Amino acid sequence: MKKLILIASLLIVGCSQEQDTRLVCECFKEREVIDQEPGAELTLGDALGPNSSQTPCSNTNRQTLVFNQSKKKLLVNGDYLVAPNIGEMFNDETIRGENTEPRWFGIQKQVKLNRVLLVMEIQSYIPELSRPSFGEFSGSAYTIEYSQCKVVD
Repeated sequence: MKKLILIASLLIVGCSQEQDTRLVCECFKEREVIDQEPGAELTLGDALGPNSSQTPCSNTNRQTLVFNQSKKKLLVNGDYLVAPNIGEMFNDETIRGENTEPRWFGIQKQVKLNRVLLVMEIQSYIPELSRPSFGEFSGSAYTIEYSQCKVVD
C-alpha cells in the first residue's frame, strides 16, 4: 500500500505543469519618429536614429505580461503574441513575440522582455497615421516603449 501511495504521489508531482508567470510593467521611456510624407515607411533604425525624439510615456497605465514557456504562451495586455520570424520565442535572456494580425489601421507590434533586467520593449509601427478618407495616407510612425516590470503573484 505504501508503494502505491508513493508511486501515485510521484506521478502527481511529476505531471504538474509549469504555472503562468505574471508581470506588471510601467513605462519609463519612449522613443518616437514620425514621417508625415504619404507612403513613408519607417524602421527600427529610424526610431533609434537622430531624427527620433525621446518623449514622455504616452501610456501611463500599467501593462500586464503573462508567459508560460512550456505552453509557448505570451500575452501582453490580454493579446496573444506568437514567435517572430527571427527565431524562437523563449531563450535564456529574452522572450520575444509579435502580433499575427495587425489591428487598428495595421499597427504592427513586436515585444521583447529582457528576462534578467525585467525590461519590456514594445515596438509599434503605424503605417497609416490617419485615414481621412478611403485610399488616402498621411505618413507613418514608429515608437519604442520601454517598461520596467516586476513579478506578481
